[in-house]
Amino acid sequence: MEEWAAYSHLPEGLESAWSEYAVGLVILIISIIGSMVYDRFFCKYLCPMGALYGIIGKISPFKVVRNESVCIGCGLCNNVCPVNIDVQHSSEVTTAECISCQTCVLNCPKAGALESKQGKQVIKPLLVLILVMALFFGSIFSFQAAGVYQVLPERLKAGETISFAQVKGSMTIKEAAEGTNTEIKEFYSLFKIPESVSSQTKMKDIKKFVPEYEFGDIKESLGED
Repeated sequence: MEEWAAYSHLPEGLESAWSEYAVGLVILIISIIGSMVYDRFFCKYLCPMGALYGIIGKISPFKVVRNESVCIGCGLCNNVCPVNIDVQHSSEVTTAECISCQTCVLNCPKAGALESKQGKQVIKPLLVLILVMALFFGSIFSFQAAGVYQVLPERLKAGETISFAQVKGSMTIKEAAEGTNTEIKEFYSLFKIPESVSSQTKMKDIKKFVPEYEFGDIKESLGED
């Protein structure tokens, strides 16, 4: 996701992160500021996957149910809930914020006070966790297969050419030279990379070998030519 890519580029400086992942950097800054005011700000208001899982949670037949006649009112369920849901005063947890982690059920000291149910049938916490994990990873793999979600940067296709401005920090020097259809020696010269740096080095990692090297600045200057 863009904001994680921007975060990973911050060690190279704001200019580098901005030049490659401007949108991600904006989302990252908004998320940090929002998290200082609201709990789990990004997950609640910005994360598309969080919105999807929230909808699924609302329509899911599985719910955490509190048996008021058995509950001793200790408040432990509220204390251990990772998303701060008021389980103690709910007859049934229906909020979209519930992630079905079963922490409240597993930590409840009174048997039968909290149960995961499908209708009137009690479901074991382990089974719920297995179903949640299957849904989580299954949806990721499905979105990847559909081409609408990717974990790693997309690699260049055979014969595809990019401009110098499109060179990414995640590319190796060799990949960037081939992608821009530039001879490797000329690429080294244009990007002012010392010959001692291996062509298998990622563009963002050149700074490890040449501390004064500024990939973002050099790329920007080439883009203006």
